[in-house]
Amino acid sequence: MLEVAREASGERRQEEEEEAKRLQLEEAQRAEEAKRRAEEAQRAQEERQAEEARTAELERRLCEEEEQTAAQAAQEQLEQLEQWEREAAAARAQEEQAKAELAAAQEMVAEFLRAAGLKSVTEVHRRCCKTSTALHRAVEEKDPEVVKALLRCGASPDTKNSGGKTPRELAEKFNRKGSHDAVLAALS
Repeated sequence: MLEVAREASGERRQEEEEEAKRLQLEEAQRAEEAKRRAEEAQRAQEERQAEEARTAELERRLCEEEEQTAAQAAQEQLEQLEQWEREAAAARAQEEQAKAELAAAQEMVAEFLRAAGLKSVTEVHRRCCKTSTALHRAVEEKDPEVVKALLRCGASPDTKNSGGKTPRELAEKFNRKGSHDAVLAALS
């Protein structure tokens, strides 16, 4: 019996040792599993952080691009406004110049009409049986500046004199060796 007890005790010890080995193996497996999970959690954390960093960098770049686009749009608007201002200033200057030219033309016409004894640009002057206009008279006098001024002030280049000639036809008739070329150019 002692032998049976020893044998039982040896079996029990062997079982205990096997149980201890099994428990050690399970503990080692649990430790290995815990280590694997910790490593996976660490990798997942690192991947999240890397993704967050990429997202933050992308957002930063997008913000920079938006700021650049906004700055560029603002610069383009400023340039457009400056262009409009330059164009408006040029238009005002051109308008002022046109007014000044018209005023000078009106003054020139007024002096010419006084000197010619005419009352208006459109008045038909009658002498004996002949009729003419201020424009015909300026053509006869070979004065291209007065011709331009009269046209600018509303004289009609199509009005005919008593001879049935327009101011252009009259200039062509009087044109000898280019004597009325400047007047013809003014009538063009």
